[in-house]
Amino acid sequence: MQQLLSGISSSVNGSVNGRGVKHLKLSSQERVSLAADVATGVRSYEPSLIQTCSLLDVPIAAVRTEIKARSAANGNGCTEEVHRFVEMWSGLSEADRAAAFQYIGVGAVWDVLASVVA
Repeated sequence: MQQLLSGISSSVNGSVNGRGVKHLKLSSQERVSLAADVATGVRSYEPSLIQTCSLLDVPIAAVRTEIKARSAANGNGCTEEVHRFVEMWSGLSEADRAAAFQYIGVGAVWDVLASVVA
């Protein structure tokens, strides 16, 4: 059972992704065990949008609209981490930027740049 449950989520730290739970074909006891893990905080649970809307009794369309509005207000949907990175990058000297590229690896930086430009 542990092997099956370890593949529940692509997320880290043992979180459970709600979109994939029904596809696991868990036995009744395995579902009880998973529910106990979630209830006790052993595993975090990331419900799908549909599950969240059902739980909170709100329309999916309204939540999608809210998500889009937040995304637009947050600068093209960038995460807070991206905003912090850009702020940090803007404050670096050319020498510090070059050192950062060397530390990350020029190949890795080039691969990302090529995927964005292409």
